[in-house]
Amino acid sequence: MPLNNQHVNIADIKLGIESIAASYAGHTIVYPNTREIVSAAFTDTSTLDASGGTRYLRITGEIGATYSLTGYGAGNYILSSSPYDQPIVIDSNGSSPCFSGSNRTITTTLTPTNSTTIQGGAANISGSFTQDGGSGIISFTPSITKTITNITRVTTTVNGTLKWAPGAEFTVSFTAPADATRVDYYMAEAFGSGTTFSYSGTQTVSSAGGSTSFTATITSGTPDYVNANIYIYETSCYSANDQTTTDLYP
Repeated sequence: MPLNNQHVNIADIKLGIESIAASYAGHTIVYPNTREIVSAAFTDTSTLDASGGTRYLRITGEIGATYSLTGYGAGNYILSSSPYDQPIVIDSNGSSPCFSGSNRTITTTLTPTNSTTIQGGAANISGSFTQDGGSGIISFTPSITKTITNITRVTTTVNGTLKWAPGAEFTVSFTAPADATRVDYYMAEAFGSGTTFSYSGTQTVSSAGGSTSFTATITSGTPDYVNANIYIYETSCYSANDQTTTDLYP
């Protein structure tokens, strides 16, 4: 605790005519009332992994100096040793395993508090470094050849509109590229509004690529048209655009 004359810090203590350099209460220095911080800098400013980690802000100055940190490591502190490596914990830059996809700047600013000052008179000291953003989610559109063909024609007329009817059969075929990096597998299904289908044959192609053909039969519903959707099931950190054949009217 500092020495005061009423509410004013004591500027000087003398023993006779000699100035006293420091005064202690037990092991605690109480004079001089001011403390000085000399420097504050990160010990490692290389790019931090997207998953996060701990970096250290090395602070040098007089023991007992007080300061606040804003940004990462925010809080109020007292310098207990010098130099002191203040741990600064940085969280992940987005969610694992893909993270945000954008690098960001990690900044911590030290500002002296109470009667502490910074050597040279600066108002504060800032340190910063870059944290990697990881890959993020990467979108892509594979080149897929796809067709749907009517092989058994069954139709009905509803309110004057010709529609497909149960029993109508369609052949769906598609060819997909090999892409083990981004794709788990491809799968196709027939579609008609308010319609269900039964299937015969293989509807999937593996990430090794290839072709397949299968039969889709309307079991219920009377759609205006049918088509086939090819769904791409991606690996982590990728997002594919699913694809659709042209619409097939009766």
